[in-house]
Amino acid sequence: APAHAPAPAAAAAAPAPAAAAPAAAAPAPAPGASALEVQIPSVKPAPDDLVLAAATRVASCASAEQLQVIRRVLHNVVKNPSDAKFRRLKMSNAKIAGAIGGGTFGKELLVALGFVAKNDAKDGLVFVLGSGGADVSPAVRSILLALQRLDALPEEGGSGAGTPDVHAVNAATARLDIASAGAAATAVTAPSTNPTPSSTPTSTPTASTSTPAHLPKDSLQQLVLQEFTRIVQNEGVAANEAAVIAVNNVRAKMAREAAAAAVAAAANVQ
Repeated sequence: APAHAPAPAAAAAAPAPAAAAPAAAAPAPAPGASALEVQIPSVKPAPDDLVLAAATRVASCASAEQLQVIRRVLHNVVKNPSDAKFRRLKMSNAKIAGAIGGGTFGKELLVALGFVAKNDAKDGLVFVLGSGGADVSPAVRSILLALQRLDALPEEGGSGAGTPDVHAVNAATARLDIASAGAAATAVTAPSTNPTPSSTPTSTPTASTSTPAHLPKDSLQQLVLQEFTRIVQNEGVAANEAAVIAVNNVRAKMAREAAAAAVAAAANVQ
């Protein structure tokens, strides 16, 4: 019997490694924390050239008073990025509507910066930058870029001449013009089976003259925003590239008229 005495001792020693197993489970909470971080939504603004193009257009189209309002609302976001109140712009506010509505190109700038147009049951059309807890840091960077352009161009008419990114901005500006004209064309009628654009930009219909009486203005603006967003997301569309070439061949002040013809011509490319 004494010969078997060491065996129980060895058996008692065997469970010792198993006791270390619970220690390995200590880091378990870490994956849960990182998973929570991944779920935080992030605002995704448009590429820099489109942001600069929209800001350039605003600087050339908006009045000094309108620019002051636009700068103020954008500065409010930069100073208070975590406050959802400053990231929600109501078109029912007369000053905001007057600054970013109409022909100021302010709505397109907001879309480029990451704002989303929503139809609120209480306030009507609103532009919102991210949900309550969204990460808006990418948008803040783009807003600072836009503010830099707005501050640099008030006396230059938005030409952007002499800046290193002038070619990229001009091309992006053309895409913005195409977005507006394309949305107006979509709202009015489908393209003809054999469109023939006029060689004279002034002879082509503009978005304002082509708007049918039965189409509410807000609906047209929504179409413009939708078309702009589509172009941002589909940079390589053949029709878009064909229209960019056409628009770049005319002076900036004729771009809107030429864009309507360019969109009609590009319909065949698609």
